[in-house]
Amino acid sequence: MSLFGGSNADYWEPIRRRLIPHIHSVLRRYGMYAENPAHDREYAYTVMVGEEEMERVLDEEWGFSRNPVAALKHEESASGEPVYEIGSWRKCYKETSGGYADGSPFSKWQFHIRLYPHTCDDGCEHAEIDGRAVDLYVHWEINWLYDPFAHYAGKGWEAEEAKKRTRELVSEEFASEKYFDKFSD
Repeated sequence: MSLFGGSNADYWEPIRRRLIPHIHSVLRRYGMYAENPAHDREYAYTVMVGEEEMERVLDEEWGFSRNPVAALKHEESASGEPVYEIGSWRKCYKETSGGYADGSPFSKWQFHIRLYPHTCDDGCEHAEIDGRAVDLYVHWEINWLYDPFAHYAGKGWEAEEAKKRTRELVSEEFASEKYFDKFSD
């Protein structure tokens, strides 16, 4: 079991959505944050499975752990309303002479995946799957347990390699008709 529970520890997200905005309002006075918008450049794929199944895959198949300490992020809907993440997961890596290998919770790097409910309020072609699919937003960064200051400052943050790795994982785990890129033509 991970530090913050596995795929069945769904109690974290309501706690985060209730608590983090209050923490954010205090931190904002000091030029800091605990809540902010997601970046489109972090989007990897939309996977046509429900939240529970995606969290089971993250936990049991891919070895990710819940990450309730992360800042709360949201997408902007077509109507301008925030759509909050429904899951924050991470996997830690250590550097090796050949690249990276699975690490401990205190390893230098973390691969961060956030889940959002797939919404299609702008008339997109996939409206029929609303509520039955998740959008994956990803990035690679310094682990908050390894160096909290560097992590908070965004040192080592990047999305392209994380997107590439996520797309590999998704294509290995799911049949091709189970995922798509919502930003592709």
